[in-house]
Amino acid sequence: MTWNFADPATRPDVLDDAVASIEKLILPFFALFDDPAGNIGRILDLQSFGLQPLEYAMACLGHEVAEAAGRTYLLGREPAIQNRFRQAYAAFTQGHDLPTTQGEVGRDLAALAFVHNLDLGFRD
Repeated sequence: MTWNFADPATRPDVLDDAVASIEKLILPFFALFDDPAGNIGRILDLQSFGLQPLEYAMACLGHEVAEAAGRTYLLGREPAIQNRFRQAYAAFTQGHDLPTTQGEVGRDLAALAFVHNLDLGFRD
């Protein structure tokens, strides 16, 4: 089996570009996990990953670290997300809604907080 990912005439440039991209984007990302507790705030700000970093914090760093990181994360969001968190959390505690994720940051964060009993503040 032969794997040829670039035209032979441009292969050196393509390889140089690939290596530069890995060094610029991928290696710094992996470096965050050298000290996950110290970098949890930066990890949570990787918004393209949704709330998976907070779930990572729960699984690998413990309840207290996840709670503190989640609280800081929520404090840094715009008021609309904070308000949606409050509304959803209230609905979950009153049994009016199921704590499932639906791709909406405030609601999803409330579901995660409710299921894992995280006190992120912003509870009415």
